[in-house]
Amino acid sequence: MWIDFHSHILPGIDDGAKDVEEASAMLHAMENQQVKTVFATPHYYAHCDKIEDFVEKRQTARAQLEEGNSIKVALRMAAEVALEPEICRLDLTPLFYEGLSAVLLELPASRYKSWMVQEIEEIAYAFSVIPILAHFERYLWYEQEGLRELLQLPKVVVQISANMLANRETMDLIKDLHFLGIPVLLGSDAHNCGARPVCFDVAQKILKKRKYGELEAWITKSTQMILSS
Repeated sequence: MWIDFHSHILPGIDDGAKDVEEASAMLHAMENQQVKTVFATPHYYAHCDKIEDFVEKRQTARAQLEEGNSIKVALRMAAEVALEPEICRLDLTPLFYEGLSAVLLELPASRYKSWMVQEIEEIAYAFSVIPILAHFERYLWYEQEGLRELLQLPKVVVQISANMLANRETMDLIKDLHFLGIPVLLGSDAHNCGARPVCFDVAQKILKKRKYGELEAWITKSTQMILSS
């Protein structure tokens, strides 16, 4: 059974599911792929939205999806919080993973800058929360010193996109994270039923190979750790 720590399944709130029908189809796909719990993590941009407005929109989308839906996958709330300068000054608590002391943070697509680590540290200490770095495999082009600083953050956790396990570079990254003792979580980062679908079947196929047994165990242990946070 899987826990999806990163999805854009809520209808009509960001660039994810366009409507309830597509969101429901995504839930069906998750159920078929043995996903037990999915965290809905719509994008949050502090420069675009007040947190209270975002939370209201998220709740409306959740209610629309849950109404009359008999899917067995447990739906819980969170957000993919874009890291911006001074964001640590906001009360980010409503954006944390529902029921967990953790927050999903999206790093900037621009080059690494030292303020990123400072913001993450401030968030972690101010709220006593675990920082989870979203789809970290996307940032391997950051300069090596920047990657080292990010991975040296206390209690940092890395989230990897499940479909990217088919990429050898991603598997090498997970091996390195395991060696460093950095927890690794999986998320579908699913946005729709087409180009960016639910993809835990890909992860399942890869991790069941004998040579990756140790990595599968590390992901399982990481998942159990974060769920008990």
